[in-house]
Amino acid sequence: MKRRFKSIQCVPFLILPILGLFLLFLNSCVAPEAVLLPSIEPVPPQKETVSTERVPEASTVTQATKILTPIEDKKGSIPTLEVEERLEDMIALELHSLESQEDRVTFDVPVTINKDVQRWITYYLGTGRRSYARALARSGLYLPMMKRIFREKGLPEDLVYLAMIESHFVVSAYSRARASGLWQFIPSTARLYGLRINEWVDERRNPEKSTKAAADFLSHLYEKFGSWYLAAAAYNAGEGKIQKSLKKYKVTTFWELTKKRRLRLETRQYVPKFLAALLIAKDPELYGFYDIEYKPPLAYDEVVVSHPTGLTVIARLSGCDVRTIRKLNPALKQWCTPMKERN
Repeated sequence: MKRRFKSIQCVPFLILPILGLFLLFLNSCVAPEAVLLPSIEPVPPQKETVSTERVPEASTVTQATKILTPIEDKKGSIPTLEVEERLEDMIALELHSLESQEDRVTFDVPVTINKDVQRWITYYLGTGRRSYARALARSGLYLPMMKRIFREKGLPEDLVYLAMIESHFVVSAYSRARASGLWQFIPSTARLYGLRINEWVDERRNPEKSTKAAADFLSHLYEKFGSWYLAAAAYNAGEGKIQKSLKKYKVTTFWELTKKRRLRLETRQYVPKFLAALLIAKDPELYGFYDIEYKPPLAYDEVVVSHPTGLTVIARLSGCDVRTIRKLNPALKQWCTPMKERN
């Protein structure tokens, strides 16, 4: 009798697992729509890369632009092209038409059109389009100041677009080679041209002082090589590297030097990349960059501080917040102006 009672007592324990499996079966049969909550607003989809780009109508695209077809190589480093035979002549003709329209665009540096330049034009129109558009918009912060400094020092104003290649006009840019600022000075070159770097300040991130240093450096390189292309290459690779390469191969131009493969790929592509960026920047709409919202130039007053002063104090006396003071003075690394310095 006891044994039978125990077996009957175990029945509830057998029913519970079976009931659970039955409920799971019913749950799996419910349609997915049953779990949706229509009262909750759907999360807006993230913007895709192509959704924010304005695609120009076919009538507004130049013939040369329409036939450029970028193809990334296996390493994904430099874009290659399927170039029609007449492509180079067409782009050269386009450039000639731009130069003939003085009221539209002019250049104050030599402009060469070849397949390397075409590759980078294609890259900026394709894979690098968004990045280039953002850099072009940021350029509005600094271009007026940069062009003024280069003009005062007797340099071609178009050289300011080297900063786009160096930093994309990001003042806080920092590289693996320890280069910093808009002009990507390494510490040794920065100090050579009068920029201070210590625990309190890094003047490579001072837009105006670093631009003056870059202008002086480029002037020196031009005096040494007699070519803006070689000067730009030396700015990237170092004047010693360019000097030794010219001497070793007994060549006199940048384009001859690129054929020798002695220079790093980055340096061989530095001038073509600059020329492509320059061509587009001087007339963005011609290349399909419409409605670029340039950031307004920085407006500020320069004040001499007689003693080390906290940024919060400066902000309060200036009637603004600390964030604005830091934005206008990106070279300052600490909470105050440099200690042990007066005036």
